[in-house]
Amino acid sequence: MPDECTLTQSFCACSSLISLVLGRIKFDVDVVIAWKSLTSIKLGNLFLDNDKIANLLSGCPALETMELYDLVLLKGPCRMEISSSKLKTLKLKGDLYDLRCILFDVSSVVTAKLTFNVRCIKDILDDHCQEFDPHEDSCSYYHHFLRTLIHTYLLAFRNANELTIGALFAEFQGIPLPELKCKYLTLELLEEKFSLYGVAGLLRASPHVETLNIDISTVALDKDISTDHLEDSHCRFELAYLAKGDDIDLQSWISSFGFPNLKNVKIISSSGVCFKDHFKQGFDKLLKLSECLLKNAMILEKFVISKSMKCEICSINCVSTCLSQMAEKLLGCPRSSTNCMIIY
Repeated sequence: MPDECTLTQSFCACSSLISLVLGRIKFDVDVVIAWKSLTSIKLGNLFLDNDKIANLLSGCPALETMELYDLVLLKGPCRMEISSSKLKTLKLKGDLYDLRCILFDVSSVVTAKLTFNVRCIKDILDDHCQEFDPHEDSCSYYHHFLRTLIHTYLLAFRNANELTIGALFAEFQGIPLPELKCKYLTLELLEEKFSLYGVAGLLRASPHVETLNIDISTVALDKDISTDHLEDSHCRFELAYLAKGDDIDLQSWISSFGFPNLKNVKIISSSGVCFKDHFKQGFDKLLKLSECLLKNAMILEKFVISKSMKCEICSINCVSTCLSQMAEKLLGCPRSSTNCMIIY
């Protein structure tokens, strides 16, 4: 829809709806939503506040799957009181700053996907052509806010059986993580924001994980963009997080807790982004993480490195080349589990 439209009362009272995708629409608070049979909803590109969210969620008592993306929350953080006890899957995607939801009772959720785009406040304000106070306290307060929000989300989904986490790892540093009960964990590692310290902290908080999927990608950079320019795109706090993550003695830190239940690890690349010129640093960190998994996963059975399709940008098998080099290095790596097989 090119322009926003307002939902009519007759549509909001349609009790036969089962699945619904909505974008660029307006919720009138005076309209009562009564989607009694609705089990799946996907909402994006909306302006919402507490009253509108309450009206929406209270009218969907049978909801099982909900996905929210690219929302703009008015008047600060919003409360999401999910009345459906059947909700099993909840996906939150987009700019973390625009998903400042305070969740209540999502204990029924078994699958959660948190793949936020974490950006510094200076970048957000630049996008909206607003003036930015360069004083570092502004960044410091904002990143503290992000870490608090991330902790709130992880606390809400600590009982989920399956978790997908993406692009948050640098922000995990310096916050206490709750123990997560998930058995299936997927990490979407963005090379530019891949912090070993943050990833290790999340793994340490996930002692029940049996299957770990690592989905790697990188930022598509223009050939004329220099490394110095890339560093300038980070604020001082982001650079400090990343530097601390790179300097961590990962083996010493991880060996203190191990991976008592980890049986399967799979490394994949589903992004289709070229690795030819911009994955060197990410490759080194991924190799270090893989070595630590092999050395400390006591009952590991399979370590799978998935081949990728031919890159459409550089016209060579850049991703497969990187992964095959890593597979060769890992074949000679010590392993805690005598039953572990490395499959490429």
